Amino acid sequence: MRIVTLALCAVLLAALAGNLGKRLLRTREGAASPVVDCVVEPVGVDLQTRSLLADVTVTLKDWEEKPALLLEAGETSAEFPLTAAENGVFIGSVAVPLEPLSGFQLYLTAEKYGQALIRERLGRWNHISTLLPLRMTSSGYSDPQYQDGTFQMTGWASAEIASQDRDDIEVDAPEFRLYRNGELLRTVPGERDWNVIGKAEADGYIPEEQEDWTVDCGKGDQVMLTFACRGENGLGWEFTIAHFQVKDGDVETVRLDEDIDPILTWPE
Repeated sequence: MRIVTLALCAVLLAALAGNLGKRLLRTREGAASPVVDCVVEPVGVDLQTRSLLADVTVTLKDWEEKPALLLEAGETSAEFPLTAAENGVFIGSVAVPLEPLSGFQLYLTAEKYGQALIRERLGRWNHISTLLPLRMTSSGYSDPQYQDGTFQMTGWASAEIASQDRDDIEVDAPEFRLYRNGELLRTVPGERDWNVIGKAEADGYIPEEQEDWTVDCGKGDQVMLTFACRGENGLGWEFTIAHFQVKDGDVETVRLDEDIDPILTWPE
């Protein structure tokens, strides 16, 4: 009997602890830092600008100059205003480019003598999967076998999808995809996993067909299993369930940094 592997999605392994809806980053304790804390709360995705929208709340113990937010994402750099609320609390909004999903950094800036000066780094998000509207919270697959140039695994797999706002969800066009060296070899429609229905904050899917999946492979070849679906407003999502590589007559699990974030397909 083949061993069945149940694995937490890499997204969760890289996630920050705490409330999935909010990210709280505390700066170093020190008299030189004006920052008490910073909260980033995602509010959605803008399809036209292909960016993640988020509200930012910064609490300062020293706000003599007018503060602002500086966002750096890849080659993109943009400044966003902060508005004073009360007792050293400032609020603002940012738009984070999602092409590519390269992570981002936030800085507190202040204008002094007509120049914008970086005052303090608020935080760095190497992966923003936990800030996106959908995430794969867990996944499962059958352990693969490799013999005489053939990679083989049963068609059983699973994926649990959750939403940022914690509402019950049901995505469109769910399917499981099998790749070899980036080439799509097979797609199998997904159906809802009734063992997960009713589970808080997640919706589960399994393949409609579960016969063996076989792939001709040689040394160095990579095989990847993913789960794809369409979410709100037709935005396409593809999450990596498992990534394998053939090595020395056997198959090993590969964990690549780029497998953590989903692939987004934008509606036309």
